[in-house]
Amino acid sequence: MAGRNTAWNVAIAGVAFAVYLLTLTHNFTDGEDALRYVRDITTGQNLWVFGNHLLFNIVGVSWYGLWTALGHADDALIPMQVLSAACAGISVGLMAWIGALLRLPRALALSATLGAAVSSSFWAYAVLPDTYLLPMPFVLFGFGCLLRALAASGESPTAWVIGATLSWSLATLLHQQNVLFFGPGALMLIMGSGDRRAGFGRAALLLGVGGALTLGCYILVAVYGLGLRTIPAFIGWTLGYAKDGPWTPWSWVSLPKGVIGLVRAIFAVNLALGVDSIAQLAQRALPNMILVEERYFTAFLRPAVLYASLAMLVASAVVVVALLGVLLRRVFVARGAEVASHGAMWLGWMIASQAIAVVAWEPINPEFWIAVLPWSWLLVALAIDRHGDRLARNLWFAFIVLLGMTNAVGYVIPQTDPESDYWHGVNALPLSLLRQGDQIVSMGGYVSDGYLALQTRREIINGAYGIAEVRKMIEDTPSDTRLLVSSWWIDPPAFLVGNTQLELWDRDQALRLLDCYRPNLTELGRAGDQTVWELRRPLPTCPAS
Repeated sequence: MAGRNTAWNVAIAGVAFAVYLLTLTHNFTDGEDALRYVRDITTGQNLWVFGNHLLFNIVGVSWYGLWTALGHADDALIPMQVLSAACAGISVGLMAWIGALLRLPRALALSATLGAAVSSSFWAYAVLPDTYLLPMPFVLFGFGCLLRALAASGESPTAWVIGATLSWSLATLLHQQNVLFFGPGALMLIMGSGDRRAGFGRAALLLGVGGALTLGCYILVAVYGLGLRTIPAFIGWTLGYAKDGPWTPWSWVSLPKGVIGLVRAIFAVNLALGVDSIAQLAQRALPNMILVEERYFTAFLRPAVLYASLAMLVASAVVVVALLGVLLRRVFVARGAEVASHGAMWLGWMIASQAIAVVAWEPINPEFWIAVLPWSWLLVALAIDRHGDRLARNLWFAFIVLLGMTNAVGYVIPQTDPESDYWHGVNALPLSLLRQGDQIVSMGGYVSDGYLALQTRREIINGAYGIAEVRKMIEDTPSDTRLLVSSWWIDPPAFLVGNTQLELWDRDQALRLLDCYRPNLTELGRAGDQTVWELRRPLPTCPAS
């Protein structure tokens, strides 16, 4: 039986991997960091800069090195996408394994696995060269190891705990968010062990060895990779963005924003922005969000595809509300002993450890909610198995089919066309002109910069840095490097004006410096609201701004 189950799980993983390979994205709006990671992995730069995902770039460089050794001559984009797809596929297979460990019927385990696999953010990041799916196999394997440790008979529970410790340590080094799983894991070992003393010992093993491994790797990289010598410098680098506190300050709207973030991680709700009235309402409700990319994508869709996808989206929402209504009614009328189960408790703790942190950190961002998805789908499947009936199962299966069709037809498959990407479209001119090694001054924002940086394989000169820094970077550009200037430096996209990315930008100063350079500017082309010039040398002597 074990052999058949293993073959079944491997087959599921293989099918998921194949589907992800067939839908590799050419739209990188969702993964705003992805193209920068690809640039760094391609060039071998900034390998230790990001303490919040310490080993990600190192794994990427090693994987890309294998591809180049086998004859791959392009950048790391496709290799990193394939790696994400492989990790996502393995994660799908491991979810099926965990479903069996939770004693779910095969149909329910498979349906929960499929639901997670086709959730919008899980699928989107499975085909992006980003950080969120690479650690997922280790997270899921570690959880499965803990379940095996609690159920172990005639075999060593300690060996399974060591497996979980190693897996979760590696997951944490790949993305720091996964350190939050250690707490629920320790509680599982304490509460689920028949021998409470042994449970505490295994929990101490998980936390102690996991902490030592993780912290030890950080110390080695800090000292020998970055040359950090002081504790404040080490702590600042380790915390990364977290040293400045949550990205979204806590307020009474954090919880509803969290609900929106989770919904966005499951449903392709951005499709609704294809309806003008909804888009205007969303912009008023979320004035700090830039929705131009989503509007561009929905305008790219053929009307028939958009409205069919919206219809399926609404239908799936109606079905899931009906399903939850049935389940809640069953749970509330059930006796307490029937409601409680260790499996549900373990899954609930895994969900809570991440959900609380995400709501406190950046609740509306769906990428952080990916860490909640596997446990949420398994928990609902467990509830259906415990308290559902034929109606609940039928609603559940209908919901998963509708969700998969909506996300595939209206979201994932269209993104295989690069023309669906706003930043690819509006940067068509500079992307057609730039060659590897060129330098460009532009100011389209973070995602735009990622496209240009990957094309040139070097950091662009962002006009938002401030005039003194921009001028120094222009003057320090090597004389054998072709230097291009985009008109976005002085006339950035309208929605960026007033954005926090432009706090140091002064249009008048930028225009004065550009006017000084004007005799050396040769126009290479113009398209839409963007003109691109080449700045010839020697540079004129310009007065200080």
